[in-house]
Amino acid sequence: MTFSWALLLLAALSVEAQTKLKTDILWRAGGSVGIDRISPDGNEFTSPNNGSVSVWTRSGRQRLTLTESGGSPVSFSPNGQDLVGVVGLSSVSSASAIGIWSRATGELNRIISLQGFGANELVLSPDGAYLAALVSSSSQTRVRLIEYATGLLVTNVDAVYGLKPVFSPDG
Repeated sequence: MTFSWALLLLAALSVEAQTKLKTDILWRAGGSVGIDRISPDGNEFTSPNNGSVSVWTRSGRQRLTLTESGGSPVSFSPNGQDLVGVVGLSSVSSASAIGIWSRATGELNRIISLQGFGANELVLSPDGAYLAALVSSSSQTRVRLIEYATGLLVTNVDAVYGLKPVFSPDG
């Protein structure tokens, strides 16, 4: 995959599609569960839950809880097998690492260090090959492009805080 920084743009979501799916899920979950991210197959979603993140089924059953996430947003990988988010473990400096959990078991499988930067936004490429992380320290904000399979840094560029990195649909 060739990568162009021009592909990292301010997110433009299909609000109508997201609203329809979220309304359906909220109704089935009793209306009391906040929906954060929806799985690629539309069968599960993540929801912040008192300092952790829970994974819920579309039918409204809480399937598992990721206590290591510290309540930060957790996304589904494009293939749906992993959950990706900021690690909130006491053994890891707050928000300075990315965790990759098994969607099936909720087990924390890998940690990718951000070397002292705090993660603000995480976005996976549609093909699952790359992870773009908007990170910041006290003096700078950057976008780090990370190879998902290895956790290796591909490139690191200055960024504007508050803008979300995104990939084009074709990667």
